Amino acid sequence: MQHRPVPQTEFVKLNQFSASRMLWAARNALEAHEKAGLGAEPSADALRNFMPQVSAHISLRKAVIANTGKPTNPELQLADRKVDVTYSRFHGRVVDTPVLYGDDSPQGRAAHRLLNGPLALPVASVTNVDRVEEEALLKEIIHDIEANHLADVQTLELVTHFELLKHDADAFFREMTIDASRPQLPTRTQLEEERKHLQAQMIACILRVLGKFPEPTEADLKMRTLLLSPFAIQNDKISEYYRTIRKSSDTVAPEIDPESGEEFPETEQATEQEATSAPAPQPTHA
Repeated sequence: MQHRPVPQTEFVKLNQFSASRMLWAARNALEAHEKAGLGAEPSADALRNFMPQVSAHISLRKAVIANTGKPTNPELQLADRKVDVTYSRFHGRVVDTPVLYGDDSPQGRAAHRLLNGPLALPVASVTNVDRVEEEALLKEIIHDIEANHLADVQTLELVTHFELLKHDADAFFREMTIDASRPQLPTRTQLEEERKHLQAQMIACILRVLGKFPEPTEADLKMRTLLLSPFAIQNDKISEYYRTIRKSSDTVAPEIDPESGEEFPETEQATEQEATSAPAPQPTHA
């Protein structure tokens, strides 16, 4: 691997490393430690502890990208849409009753008891929310009706409609339980927070070497150059990337092949960029 001089102030300005760049630099830095007979140094141990964490992050990131754009459990989507329609129709029939029979009719009074009680929320406040919240709301609504308003449902002649609502809600609850048992991947925001944490650990690895070889002497310059050139080289490449795309230094540089250090082909890089910049799948209705 090539080397370049690494002065004391080299990493005062450190760019945002992608995980694969961290891994490539750490592996080459560890190899340099071992070749220099410094494999037992704390800085080498820090690199050994750091690399598996970065590898795990890269694997997780690949899983997130592979999952991007995939729909939520299709059975859950179907059950969700179905219970939304059933609940909307049930609620709508209750709302229409006072108009048809009058507010003071037995049917009108029964409808108002429901609308002032378990059905008080607008339909959209039940059906167009996060699925976990919708599940909780529907359970509460159905429980309240069964406990306190079955006579009102009978007065409105909506027993069949209420039974259908319970049936469709049960199917939705069942799919929610199945979906919750699936492995949950982190969001891209969580993934980026983890990358930032790894970057902080990478800086700690760099500082261990700088702390051991801090002087502006030829001997320390030689050791810094030997042990930290991989990080300096990637920092240079990221700076060149910023200049090419004319973006701020807060932008994370594209991933590379962590084995070879080579950039991915443009088509593969474009696919990854599209996946990571696409809107995340929403937890509500697809």
